[in-house]
Amino acid sequence: MTHGIVTAPQPEAVEAGSIILKDGGNAVDAAISSALVQTVVDPMMCGIAGFGSLQLYIPEKNFHGFIDFHTTAPSSVKEDMWEDQIAHEARDGFGFILKNRANEVGYESIMTPGTLKGFYEAIQEFGTMPWADIIQPAIDFAEEGFTISPAIDEFWDRSAGHGRISMDDKLRQNEMSRKIFLDEQGNPYPLGTRIKNIDMKQTLELIKQGGVDVFYSGEIAKKINDDMESNGGFLSDTDLKDYKTIRNEPLWGNYKGLKIATNQPPGGGIMVIQMLNILEQFDLKSMGHNSSEYITVVAEAMKYATIDKDTKVGDPLFRDVPVDQITDKNYAFEIAICINALCFDGFSQNLSFNVTKAKKFLKGYSKIRKITKMEKKYFKVLCQGAALRFLLTRVFDYLNLSKGALLTVKDPMEYLKRLEFHNSAKNYEDYCI
Repeated sequence: MTHGIVTAPQPEAVEAGSIILKDGGNAVDAAISSALVQTVVDPMMCGIAGFGSLQLYIPEKNFHGFIDFHTTAPSSVKEDMWEDQIAHEARDGFGFILKNRANEVGYESIMTPGTLKGFYEAIQEFGTMPWADIIQPAIDFAEEGFTISPAIDEFWDRSAGHGRISMDDKLRQNEMSRKIFLDEQGNPYPLGTRIKNIDMKQTLELIKQGGVDVFYSGEIAKKINDDMESNGGFLSDTDLKDYKTIRNEPLWGNYKGLKIATNQPPGGGIMVIQMLNILEQFDLKSMGHNSSEYITVVAEAMKYATIDKDTKVGDPLFRDVPVDQITDKNYAFEIAICINALCFDGFSQNLSFNVTKAKKFLKGYSKIRKITKMEKKYFKVLCQGAALRFLLTRVFDYLNLSKGALLTVKDPMEYLKRLEFHNSAKNYEDYCI
């Protein structure tokens, strides 16, 4: 390939992908090699034992689809195993905070990983270069080391938020991670320090020689299983052996005439389409980028999409996801009307939808005008492992751990009705739903 763009959070990964392209690899070769390097040089953000979703568009093969490699819960977990440990929902809405923190750090937090299998299958089916050449740059960086950049340092040191444990505190919980990533005092190394991970290099070399099977059913799988049994983890060799990726067609949407292809649930693509459907109802350009109106509308669109994500979206293998309803333009129109009525005095001139139709929709909600001013007041405030040495991803902290895993559905009309309690609310937190 003579023309292409490689993007990644860390420059080492970008460089590896660029070299693959120069050496004659295609976009899939470059993407996977870059991603593998990323697992070495940014280990707290991603890893070979993580999860994700890969969109592939390959015109010459007439293929457009997804390899979804989401993590799955180990077979031994139970729905109510942490029910008595729930402290509260995380403040950003992504999962729950447990009293014992078992879903955030430690062996119980580990789910069945999918990343490596997804990467390997992509190369076998759509790549052009040998697997050994694809993974070699990651091996080199594990041996030669990577430099702690400002971005990595900030994430490790300041990642605590919304009630969660910081990354450097998580590293302190495990003897092996302390030895690799922290100094003798148990603190993160300063900027510019070069970190080597020789044991991970050896693990990657096993994967280079044995492919994905060595990880999911071979030597590495056995080491993971033994480590889990010794330390009370749920993940087993059976879970690893039984893991399969899922192939999906794209989930389609459109925004102002542009077609959007994104991933199916449980991926977040459905939220992207819903948010864009809502935003399409507003004239964002006339508001001015990052103006108070602009931020208000975008934040509200994100909030409504998050509410639907929490209450209606899950793994399609276990529950019905109302994809058509969530991505419906008329549904987005109704939400946009609510956003406009609640956040602005009257109907903003920045709306692109039919105001007469909007007023008709709101007929019967006589308290809207009275609520608007109070809601607007508060909105102004809102606007200003084993000797393998790779990290197994904990994802339990992102799951809804309440029994039944279903929250009360809050659609726009329920939201309007709940605003009636404003008159008795005392604190800002009372307004958060």
